[in-house]
Amino acid sequence: MPYTDYINNDYPPREVYRILANWENNPENLWLAKYTGEQVFVCTQTSSDRKYSKESFADFRNKIYSEAVAHSRLPHWGNTGNLPDGRRGKPVSDAGIIEMQLQKAVSNSHDTAFLGSIGFTGPIKEWEAILHKIAFEERGAGNSKDNHNNLYLETISKYGITLLPIENYADDGRLKDFAFCDAALQLAIGRHPKHFMPEILGMAFALEWTGSPSAFRSKKLLKSRGLDTSFYDVHIVSDNPYKGHGRDIVRAIELYLDDVRETLGEEAMQYRWRRIHQCYHTWMVIDSYFEIQLIEHLLVFENTNTAA
Repeated sequence: MPYTDYINNDYPPREVYRILANWENNPENLWLAKYTGEQVFVCTQTSSDRKYSKESFADFRNKIYSEAVAHSRLPHWGNTGNLPDGRRGKPVSDAGIIEMQLQKAVSNSHDTAFLGSIGFTGPIKEWEAILHKIAFEERGAGNSKDNHNNLYLETISKYGITLLPIENYADDGRLKDFAFCDAALQLAIGRHPKHFMPEILGMAFALEWTGSPSAFRSKKLLKSRGLDTSFYDVHIVSDNPYKGHGRDIVRAIELYLDDVRETLGEEAMQYRWRRIHQCYHTWMVIDSYFEIQLIEHLLVFENTNTAA
């Protein structure tokens, strides 16, 4: 079943978001979080015989990091008009670039929401402590001004964008349905951390390991238009693979898989590695879907603005 079947089902991402962003008012619907996570992973399932070892993991992450760095050096399609699918057009207008940031708001103002229920009580293991560290720092390390979600909203406010409170995002007609796919999944797996722990690790890896080159590419685009880049400046530093969250999540995954091997055996460890790898793939699918839908939306947006 393709991913598009999931987003068109009885619980599309916008509605999932509406419920999970207000879950305390909808406790009877908390089952939807686990259901959503399971359905998304089924719809993005890929067959992989990739077995885990520390050496193969190093090869895998070094390959995708090198690719991300190479991609970050390319001119952004927003500036060239050369779309990823091969179509050629005009560069996106300044108004279109701001519209792009608006559609990214649901995701970026829920930065690492999948860590939302990371708060284990009692003794914790080292890999759990690393997730605590990442979550704590993403939330501002005790300073609301450094909270990544706050920082994104503050950044886009400088572009003239003001949003409703996050629990009411689903009621904002400016935000398109495709903008809710990422945040809906983050909120879903974040509500069941024990059940979805491999997926949480996989999503953290997808976001943090290549977060620095990805942020660098976005920064270049915004800087070329004279727009504030504060949100992306922070991620270039915090997500780097040498001393930031990129390094942290690699260490957490290695420790987690060592722990599973020691307690449950090699087969169980490989099964959880496949789930980690699957969630990385799922994130790539969602990210690609978002970009495709964003491009189509911006083409309409640009035509409408030109006609006006």
